[in-house]
Amino acid sequence: MRTCCLSLNILLLLFAASALSAQTYPLRLCVSQNEEGYDALKLSLALSSRRLKSGASLAIVAITGKELRPEDAARELRPEERRSLTDPSTLPFARLLLTEKSEKARNARIEQLGCDYNIKVFFHQSAEIFDSDGPGPGPAPNEDRTYVEYELRKAGSKKLLERSSAPPRTIFVRQGRRLFDPYALFADQIIKKLDSIRPQPTGRQTTPA
Repeated sequence: MRTCCLSLNILLLLFAASALSAQTYPLRLCVSQNEEGYDALKLSLALSSRRLKSGASLAIVAITGKELRPEDAARELRPEERRSLTDPSTLPFARLLLTEKSEKARNARIEQLGCDYNIKVFFHQSAEIFDSDGPGPGPAPNEDRTYVEYELRKAGSKKLLERSSAPPRTIFVRQGRRLFDPYALFADQIIKKLDSIRPQPTGRQTTPA
């Protein structure tokens, strides 16, 4: 029976093979979230189509605590969108399940993957019931304070390089079914930050005759 996720050893071999086979080494990103990791999967999907200014591609592994099932991915998603997150044959990134209970143990396993950068994703659920048609300029009694957040760090470092938060993926029916997608926004921010801290290729220098 086919499993949804790769083992740690196979994943390490794939990372090594991708580095050896590429003329421009891919930048390896670990994107992790506890539980089913819906938001980590969506962010990984958004990042998978990006490249750095240097031309380097991204080798992404999405790390979750549980397998995401089709019935778990129902946040206003169409059937084909559910399949794109739950069918391993359609995913443009690797998947890994981590069952360690403690945060320290999970972090240690993630560091073993040898990613260049680690991205942690969090989903903060509001405990209140709201009736709102979109995020306003500030907290209000009838405003949904649920949000998604990510943190970007270089592997092996505790220094925070980038952090951002936004409301989760939402379809606003009152505005003609306008879609707000934070994951594309997050991916743009992450790529911009990586471009600013990664060395850029220099043009070929010629010796004057």
